[in-house]
Amino acid sequence: MKDILNQTDFITNTIYKKKQMEKNILSEIDQMKYLFGYKAGKVISEQATPAPTAGGQTGETKPEFATIEGVVYKLPGITDLAKLENFRSVGKVADLANSMGIDPGWLNNYERLKQQNKGKTDQSWIKGDKLHNIWTATKGVLDIIAKLGITPERLKDRGIQETMMRSNYGPYLKYALEPGDEEGPVITRDNYFNKLADIVSYKMKSL
Repeated sequence: MKDILNQTDFITNTIYKKKQMEKNILSEIDQMKYLFGYKAGKVISEQATPAPTAGGQTGETKPEFATIEGVVYKLPGITDLAKLENFRSVGKVADLANSMGIDPGWLNNYERLKQQNKGKTDQSWIKGDKLHNIWTATKGVLDIIAKLGITPERLKDRGIQETMMRSNYGPYLKYALEPGDEEGPVITRDNYFNKLADIVSYKMKSL
């Protein structure tokens, strides 16, 4: 009887996990549809954006994307590895802090901890520094922006922001942007994405 109950519990847990997995996959698919401007009722080949033809009329054209090291990048202007690396570079921690107008106190604290731990094998302090978390996350977020072709104005959209917060870099952003402890956020979520949009706009002009 005990074996039967154990088997029943195992089957129940397996079914539950499967349903949760399916739910997560469907959620991710919906997010991707949103990002790519998916239109219901059209097959993939018909999802292209209308663009002027040589004759001046609007027709369906497929945009040309760059494939760099086996990965497709859809942001206009990124055509090779050099431009990609330049786009997703944020410089030093201080450079990003200044670009985003972050309170100097955060940078001072970061530099102080950096000096205190200079030369030490254990650099775990970095994981707890909110400014360093933003620096780490922003490099990854810029890569996502380049891959998906997200323009500056779309970064102010809540749906796009939520997608970024759910990405692999979401935990870094949440730790630094959400008021989860006495320190509070390094910068508010709205201000972060507004500043990020400005940075992306500047970088796109230099591509």
